[in-house]
Amino acid sequence: MFEDIVVEENNLTVQQRNPKKSWKERVESMEKAWKDVFKTLLNDVFARQAFYISPCGKCGCKLSRIVIRCKTCSIFYCEDCDLKHHEKHLFHQRTLATATSSTCLLVHQFINAKGELFSKDISILCFKPEKCSNCDGQEQLEILPGDENIAVVNKDGDPNNISYLISEDLLRFSYLTKHNMPGTFLNKFLETLETLFEGFTPFKPINKIHFQNASRHYETLMHLIDNKIKLRDKTLCFSCKGIMLASHPDGNFKLYRLRSALGLLNLTSLYGNAVIAYDEDIEKHKSLIDSKIFKVHPGFFLHRYNNVLFFRASQVKLVVIQFSRQQDPTQEKYKKLDETGIMMRTCRHGIVDKAVNMHQGETFRHTHFIHVDLPEKKCSFLCGDVMCRYWKWAQKVALLFPEFQPMIKGMKPFLGRMHAKVHVWYCQILWVGHWMLDAALTLGEEQEQVFSKMSRYGSVTKHMGGASNHILNGPYNRCCFFWNAQKENGMVHQLVKRRKRISSKQLKSDFETYHLNAEVLPRLLEELRKTAEDYKTGRKQSKDDESPLQMAQKALEGYNAHQNP
Repeated sequence: MFEDIVVEENNLTVQQRNPKKSWKERVESMEKAWKDVFKTLLNDVFARQAFYISPCGKCGCKLSRIVIRCKTCSIFYCEDCDLKHHEKHLFHQRTLATATSSTCLLVHQFINAKGELFSKDISILCFKPEKCSNCDGQEQLEILPGDENIAVVNKDGDPNNISYLISEDLLRFSYLTKHNMPGTFLNKFLETLETLFEGFTPFKPINKIHFQNASRHYETLMHLIDNKIKLRDKTLCFSCKGIMLASHPDGNFKLYRLRSALGLLNLTSLYGNAVIAYDEDIEKHKSLIDSKIFKVHPGFFLHRYNNVLFFRASQVKLVVIQFSRQQDPTQEKYKKLDETGIMMRTCRHGIVDKAVNMHQGETFRHTHFIHVDLPEKKCSFLCGDVMCRYWKWAQKVALLFPEFQPMIKGMKPFLGRMHAKVHVWYCQILWVGHWMLDAALTLGEEQEQVFSKMSRYGSVTKHMGGASNHILNGPYNRCCFFWNAQKENGMVHQLVKRRKRISSKQLKSDFETYHLNAEVLPRLLEELRKTAEDYKTGRKQSKDDESPLQMAQKALEGYNAHQNP
């Protein structure tokens, strides 16, 4: 299939290739094009403002002193044609124009033959129901205008009394604006709407609370349509379906929430645990691990039995200390926060399929909770920033809890290639997935690309209370769905692009540069790993055992000591 899609550039003729222009040439060409048509555009804009007599666009009758302009239809109407058309086509931008004035017309306002305004009851457009909701009758159903008014956007109302109508197109526009420009504030968006048609249509301030609720529930309803009716799982990567190559969980501390915005806490999530897991589930998982592995310094802890903790004070002496609950010292750092961040998990192709809220900072327990269901997805590699430490901890957990052993036996640890740069050199050799078979050029940093966009939501969500944030509506659920949809739409293009990159001649060039061949690579890798193990276990030592981060730290400390003797 890919062979049919990929077009080799060498097969294209010179005429088929677009001539390359410099950035300056492209900008100058565009500026010249706009300058050439500016006068024509200006004349057209001025002409639209002028009052002139034109025949009715429907019946062709001659209009004398009154013209009804419909900007939506781009047609001039007479009084009769305007009534016949716009009592069925609502919310058009209509203007009553005379030689001396211009008046915006509301949905229910029309003009009689004398040029006078009058109001007419009209019904909101809706599909005719299959049967009557009162008597279940199915014959002679007809939609008639009722005696209750429905205000559009600018009238207070509530879901129980349908008197507040917001256009679905407007809600979708708000949805796209919010997610294509993360960090957009709702107040400024509504202010923009209020001034958008200023001077064209009668407009009053929009009720923020009702618009906010309508926007959230609109997104939720669209999600339920995809999930319940179209049977789409928006957390499923079509390229990883059945067999997942790699998964990368990571935490983000920019997506925190202030304790001062705690809000309501007794509400249920409209999204369930579609992406973000329930806090109760993660707490239950942490409690299970804490029952046998207590959070203390790893060099001192031995085991726990009946609320009695056995600590190793030194390599020789063993002491027993009665357990007592004390405040975690890390709480001082997060005392103003209700949520310190969020941990997300993404596949090799950037699809976010699971997340969990962090209330006390990022721990191995959060990573372990996200790690649990990966064997079911037949995931081969688990990527992480400190995988060299997490994997040993996960192995200890698997020994104490046999149900977690498939997480270790069926998967391989993968240290992210960028984060590995601050590890010691032998750690990079032993843990970086670049050296592993079947890794397929995986970076192990896929979640960082997700956070490059998700972090921009933090300026808005950090002030949201529980009712507005995760507990009721979960903006991060919607953010993940939008992100996944974008990645899915560009999946084919990205896969083809990656295939072309893999099929390059880089490997052959490296062989020629270093005078190697493919047969000697496994032997070189084995020797390199053996040397790395020797340095790790202390059988060999080197002055270069410090990580690049440690060397940079010492250099900065020395510079500071020199500047401040």
